[in-house]
Amino acid sequence: MNEENQIFYTISGDGNGDSDSEENWEEDGRIVSFNCRRPDLSRKQRRNRGMAEPEPNIYGLNVYQPHWKRNPDTNPYPIPKKLKASTIRLPASPVVNMSQAPKSRASNKGQGIKMNEKTTVREKGARKRKGGGFDTILSLVLVLVLTFFAGIGTGWYLWGRDQQTMVNLGAIQTPDWIKQELIRKNIYSRPAVSLRQVNAIVIHYVANPGSSAEQNRNYFDRLADQGEEGTSASAHFVIGLEGEVLQCIPIHEIAYASNNRNSDTIAIECCHPDETGKFTDATYESLVKLTAWLCDETGISRKDIIRHYDITEKSCPKYFVDNEEAWKKFRSDVKAYQGDWETR
Repeated sequence: MNEENQIFYTISGDGNGDSDSEENWEEDGRIVSFNCRRPDLSRKQRRNRGMAEPEPNIYGLNVYQPHWKRNPDTNPYPIPKKLKASTIRLPASPVVNMSQAPKSRASNKGQGIKMNEKTTVREKGARKRKGGGFDTILSLVLVLVLTFFAGIGTGWYLWGRDQQTMVNLGAIQTPDWIKQELIRKNIYSRPAVSLRQVNAIVIHYVANPGSSAEQNRNYFDRLADQGEEGTSASAHFVIGLEGEVLQCIPIHEIAYASNNRNSDTIAIECCHPDETGKFTDATYESLVKLTAWLCDETGISRKDIIRHYDITEKSCPKYFVDNEEAWKKFRSDVKAYQGDWETR
């Protein structure tokens, strides 16, 4: 073991000038300071010097001044002629690795710079990761938006786009073959609420076999005379057994016929001779003509012709619900109809 790498404890007496034995020092265990051995001094010199080195040793520990080295003016004890001191090495004194000893500020300067560089790199990395997370979210949003518009464009390309524009329904002129017999304004059959846009035409049947268009029109009008708890029912048009067409409500107002679709549909009621609900040929021809005219005037597609059944699953119109092929033929006839309207 190298002598300069050994750590020793310096044990002293009680400072009264008397010298104690080494055994008494060891028993008291009064440790004054840490010191290191000085290989350039003899044993006698080391014993006499004791802790007399005022400067820090190589480990950076401040060596306490013995009391005989203090200021004589403030020292209450006389300076002894000789104080026996002994330096004892502890049995388990470790070997110090000088590379692990504390270093001066000058030697730590480079290491501090490296630590600052590492801290700066970590901070830059954290900022980069934070910015990267925001960029990822922004990229995801852009992808979703592009996908949405790409889907819409693909749908328009494959199936086409219905060019449905807003039409001033109040400005539509009724042709001569439609007879206007408007019912009174009332809360049960004609609430006089504006119908701003038409999205579909709904086909109904009156469910009163053998009744005429005039009779059904008068029924709607009499609903105005009901009490507080009355029935609400009406339609824009009623087609009779002879093919006559009566208009009960203007097409720019709503009618009470199609439940939750009253606000965006036009309703057509059709008379029928028996319980089957099948229309006469005259009624059927007028229905095809009226439906085609309404599609042309309101600008809605032939695909937007529906049954009351398609809204509420009510068996109305009964014959078109019971005979799906008859319903398909009707829609095909409306699509193929080329009307030469008398009045536009």
